[in-house]
Amino acid sequence: MTIKLLSNFIKSVFTLLLFMGYTAANAQQNYTLYNMSSISQSIYCNPSVFPINNVNIGLPVLSSNYIGITNTAFKYSDLIRKRPDDSLTFDMNNAISKMQDNNYLLTSLQIDLLSVGFKIKKNYFNITATEKFTGILNYSRGFADFLWNGNGPSIGETINIGLGIQATHYREYGLNYVRKINNKLNVGIKLKYLYGMENIQTVRAGVSLYTDPAAYALKAQSDVLINKSENIEGLVNSQINITDYAFGLKNNGKAIDLGAQYKITDKIAVNVSLLDFGGINWRSNVQNYQSANPNASYTYDGLYIADVINDTTSIDQAFNAVLDSAYAAFRIDTSFSNYRTKLNKQIYLGGTYQLSDRFQTNLVLHGMFIEGKMQPGISASVGGKLGERVHMNLCYSIFNRSYNNLGWGVSLGSKGGSQFYVVSDNILGAVFPQNAKSFNLRIGMNLRFGTDPYNDDEDGDGIPDSQDKCPKMKGSLEMKGCPDGDNDRIADFEDECPDDYGLPRFKGCPDKDGDNIIDKFDKCPDLPGSQRLKGCPDRDDDGVSDDEDLCPDQKGLQDMKGCPDSDGDGINDADDKCPNNFGTKENEGCPVDKDKDGVLDSEDLCPEEAGSKENKGCPIKDSDGDGLLDKDDECPQTKGSASGKGCPELSSEEALTVKTASETIKFEMDKYELMSIAYEQLDKLTQLMKFNMALVLKIDVYSDNSNSDSTLAKERVNVLQEYFTKKGIESKRLNITPLGDSKSVTDSTTNEGKEKSNRVEVSFKFN
Repeated sequence: MTIKLLSNFIKSVFTLLLFMGYTAANAQQNYTLYNMSSISQSIYCNPSVFPINNVNIGLPVLSSNYIGITNTAFKYSDLIRKRPDDSLTFDMNNAISKMQDNNYLLTSLQIDLLSVGFKIKKNYFNITATEKFTGILNYSRGFADFLWNGNGPSIGETINIGLGIQATHYREYGLNYVRKINNKLNVGIKLKYLYGMENIQTVRAGVSLYTDPAAYALKAQSDVLINKSENIEGLVNSQINITDYAFGLKNNGKAIDLGAQYKITDKIAVNVSLLDFGGINWRSNVQNYQSANPNASYTYDGLYIADVINDTTSIDQAFNAVLDSAYAAFRIDTSFSNYRTKLNKQIYLGGTYQLSDRFQTNLVLHGMFIEGKMQPGISASVGGKLGERVHMNLCYSIFNRSYNNLGWGVSLGSKGGSQFYVVSDNILGAVFPQNAKSFNLRIGMNLRFGTDPYNDDEDGDGIPDSQDKCPKMKGSLEMKGCPDGDNDRIADFEDECPDDYGLPRFKGCPDKDGDNIIDKFDKCPDLPGSQRLKGCPDRDDDGVSDDEDLCPDQKGLQDMKGCPDSDGDGINDADDKCPNNFGTKENEGCPVDKDKDGVLDSEDLCPEEAGSKENKGCPIKDSDGDGLLDKDDECPQTKGSASGKGCPELSSEEALTVKTASETIKFEMDKYELMSIAYEQLDKLTQLMKFNMALVLKIDVYSDNSNSDSTLAKERVNVLQEYFTKKGIESKRLNITPLGDSKSVTDSTTNEGKEKSNRVEVSFKFN
């Protein structure tokens, strides 16, 4: 009974594994396909890919078939080795030495049942139905060593068996939506409904073995939890029909893919995608196998040969007793609880550089999460169009501790719209399988309609009309399909100087001398100049360009064609014999002296009458006939005496009047009102002025230093001025000046001092 129960358990656990050919992982890598936009299935790697064709139809079962196999532990050549004589030998120990603590056998199968995509303006929709087989077989180096070498090499050590299975068969229904936000940015999302068919999941596989170094007893310890949902046996035995199997199970799930592409420049773009974020809830035909005694242990001491010899027991009985004891310790209970599994998430991060109109190079970083741990990979590729209907991509990638992964992909299109493609990330795995840790292959056929990446190119420049800004004129990718005759990276239709190599800031026009004035508007295109002189230089900065400046190194005048004219006589200094004296052209720039008195007309106050230099060119006279020449006569128009420097002397009466006026003309303290005693003397001064018309009255008005503000002195002057003009004295015969405290005669801190400082000084002059 014990043997039968154990046998049934092992049979159930491995039924699904045998059906799948020991498949064991979501091992999809799509490094080569990722950057082959000519194949519509590249949207599986990044849901933001915006296909060029308006309609893409994948032929059922033929459009996309994928198989991938990877062993992270060792290569075939590590296990089967050549001897020096070219014979082969099986070397398991060498293969074990290549293993890590944890190793994976990875395989994946994928068949497209339906694939339809169509474009509506800036939107693209893609509907898919895909059958998938994925899984993981996880085993430890210790387990392989134990199976091959037994427990002898590990006596006294604990061996962790670490055998785990994660395998799934499911169908994926997907709706992918891509939006072209603008010419630089695409975003995409794929919503996926998951229909689960079979699954086996190792949640816990804590099995360990220990060999006692003294008694050689073998101690085993176990803690196991395995879930499975499989319908194969019922399908084979006709217990369920194919329709119920294909559509009637209750194993439902959902997942999401996200992606984005951004064009940084016309040549550089970046992209990212997040795939398989989701899982499946298993409800149909579910069974759970779990240790009844978690972490229980059993020690096997061996068979007692004496009991067999003495016929107290048989070998079969002894062996069954051991199995019964082991089963009692490691008994597995079966339950029927629903459970959930997650898809193995993937992340792609890529960059693209456009080498030319037809070719580009790409770099991709990839991460796949297996049991919560990321398995990284990296690839570099170069690809493009060969001829009119062939697209090819050559890829080198590093993943799974493997460095010899050379990928290749090619798509062949026909005029009728059909396309055949083959893509692999490691073609060496097919050619030299003994040296490869992995191999994958995707092959398929598509139908494509609408804009064709190869045929819809009216001008034949390699840029599809849908992306060509100048579809009727042959151009370059950098110019988005437009011509650039002068190769200045400015398309001809935007270039204001299409035949001359120019600069973007001048809309394609050249500026050879770099003076920020384009050549077609630059009068001196080979020499840097200024805006005001239309691009010509002006070394002396006089506003006359050097090519027109007769004196380019001397600052001059525009009227003089850039030459200086220091005396302003209209004759440039170089031709002026008297450059510092105003002259005439007739006199070669020198001034004229018409009266020949030695004083130039420009300085002669009497240019028509000969005079003397001392008298500024005027003749020396004695206008008033008093015997003193006018130059020495302080009163040249009034007859005077030599003792009076040509001025008449005041009479004693006049002198007394002046003296008395200076003493008696007073103002109220700190005011501008005259004191009453001042009016008598003011009247006498008036009478003298009227009697002698040659007299000029001079009065200096002072104040004390407590009135430093000159306002008071000015107001007093106004009072005196007004007084005399009202008496009929002309203002030209009055010289009344406000001097304020400029000549204080004493300290003004006392009233006596202030009275002395507040005074007037009266004097007469003659015309």
